[in-house]
Amino acid sequence: MKFKYRYSLEKHRNGKPKHICPKCGKRSFVRYIDNLTNQYVADHVGKCDRLENCNHHLHPYDYLKSISANGYCNTVQKNYQVRSSKSITSQINIVDCIPFDYANKTRLQKENSLNDYLYRIFGESRVNEVNWNYYVGSAKNRMVIFPLIDINGVLRSGKFMAYNPETGRRLRDTTTYVFDWLHSILIRKKLLPENFALKTCFFGEHLIGLDENRDKIICIVESEKTAIIASLCISDCLFIATGSLENLTIERLKPLIGRKIKLYPDTSENGSAFEKWKKKADEARLLGFDISVSDFLEKNCTEEQKQESWDLGDYLIDRVLKSREAIKQQVTDEPKQLNATDNQSDSLKKMIKLNPTLQILIDEFDAVEV
Repeated sequence: MKFKYRYSLEKHRNGKPKHICPKCGKRSFVRYIDNLTNQYVADHVGKCDRLENCNHHLHPYDYLKSISANGYCNTVQKNYQVRSSKSITSQINIVDCIPFDYANKTRLQKENSLNDYLYRIFGESRVNEVNWNYYVGSAKNRMVIFPLIDINGVLRSGKFMAYNPETGRRLRDTTTYVFDWLHSILIRKKLLPENFALKTCFFGEHLIGLDENRDKIICIVESEKTAIIASLCISDCLFIATGSLENLTIERLKPLIGRKIKLYPDTSENGSAFEKWKKKADEARLLGFDISVSDFLEKNCTEEQKQESWDLGDYLIDRVLKSREAIKQQVTDEPKQLNATDNQSDSLKKMIKLNPTLQILIDEFDAVEV
C-alpha cells in the first residue's frame, strides 16, 4: 500500500480521545503517524488544536532534522514537566540519539572476530547480506558493532563486543577491552554531551516496518548474535534481540503491537529464564499483545546444554554442523552427490533422513523450502 505522504496526523474518530499536549497540558494534542510503519513518531511530535492559546506544532521532519543538528537528538528539555487534565505531573519520554552517519560508516567495515567464526559456517556472502540488513559493523580493533536503531530509523547507540573467532563465544575477560557503547565512546571524545540519556530499543527493530517483513512472525531472542544466526538459518521469521534477559519490557514491546510475537528465551538449569519471559508474555497479553513463549529449547536441549545456558543460536549452529557432517559422511559412502539438478523435495527428504531434528525446526518455524 502506497501513501501520498510519509507522515500524517492521527485521525480521531468515533470519540477517540486526543493526547495530552506537551506544552499546555490539555487533552488537545494530535500525534503524527509514520505511514510506513503505522506507528507514532516521538511522544512530543504532533499538533495542538488550541491554536490561539497554545499553537504547539512539531512536524516529524523538523524533529528528524534536530537529530543531527547538534550531533544528537533532544528536541525537548529533559526536565520538562507536563500537567495532565487530572493535575498529575508526568515526565515526557525523551530519546537522545546519535547521527546516523556512524551506522552507515561502520556498516561498511566487515572485519571482526564474530564474522571470522560465522564465515566458516555460513559463508562470507550470506553473512554479509544479513549483517547489512541489521547494520552490523566493525571497529578498528575487530570488535563487532551491533547498532540499536529504532522503528523510526533513529540510531540510539551501538554495542561494541568482542568474540573468540574460533568458538564464536563472547570474550568476558575483565582485564581486556571486550565491551563498550557507541554513545560512551562519543562522550569520552567530547562528541556527545555528558548528560546524554540512553534509551535502548530492540536490536533489529528498524526491520519491523519493512514491506518484506510485514507478514512475518516477530521472534524475540536475548542476544544480538543469536538474532543474526537465526536470520541466517530461518528466513520466514523476523528475529530481533533484547540484549539481555531483563530488557524485555512492555515499553520496548510497544512498537510491536498488532504483530504476532514469539519469545525464545535462553535455557537455564532451573528454567528461570523461560518462566521470567512467560510471566512477561502473560502481562503483555492482558494489554492486547499477540504474544507467546516457545518451549522449543526447553523440550529439545539436553540437561547439560541447559546448564551451559544454550540459546537458539547455539542450537541452530549445532544442527547445521551435524547436518553438514552427516551429508559429508553420505557423500563419502556414496559416489553420487546432491547437486542443483536434484529435485529439491527429494534433497530435503534426504537431509531430514540424515538429521531428523531438521524436521523439528521446520515444524517449529513453519519453514518453507525455497
